[in-house]
Amino acid sequence: MDVGLLLDIVAASDVGLQRSNNEDAFLVLEAEKFCVVADGMGGHLGGEVASSMVTETLREVFANPPAEFEKPEAILQRLMAAIQKANFDIYTRGNSDSRLRNMGTTVVATLFHGGNVIFASVGDSRIYRLREGVLTQITEDHSWVGELRKKNLISEEDARNHPLKNIIT
Repeated sequence: MDVGLLLDIVAASDVGLQRSNNEDAFLVLEAEKFCVVADGMGGHLGGEVASSMVTETLREVFANPPAEFEKPEAILQRLMAAIQKANFDIYTRGNSDSRLRNMGTTVVATLFHGGNVIFASVGDSRIYRLREGVLTQITEDHSWVGELRKKNLISEEDARNHPLKNIIT
């Protein structure tokens, strides 16, 4: 039991003004202290399907909270294995249905367990920490521009406006 840990978890998604459908999906398992955001890619049906597939896979794996004695490393391994399974399933389904070819999604997931925050990230969706009024980016972008930033080849400002900022690695 996480004594003293109080979380208010709120999730919402908005299609915005540019698209007719929403490719985002999220999962909140409050009792398990588990949150997932998936941002579908492609601007068509595929992104919506991919983001739903990854959230459903993670729901199946984490619908029951980890045991109190389970080590954070073991939970992280389960989380990574679930994301890899979802990736394989998305790839397989995309190859079997021409309407879904090249579908994809980013995903970020966090699980609070025994005083630890266990997280995973794929793509350019981010996890931030807000502590004492300071917002800190925790994850790195898995993108072409993110790689350039990591090597200090472009500035943060240039990265925000780069024409290839949405190319995921």
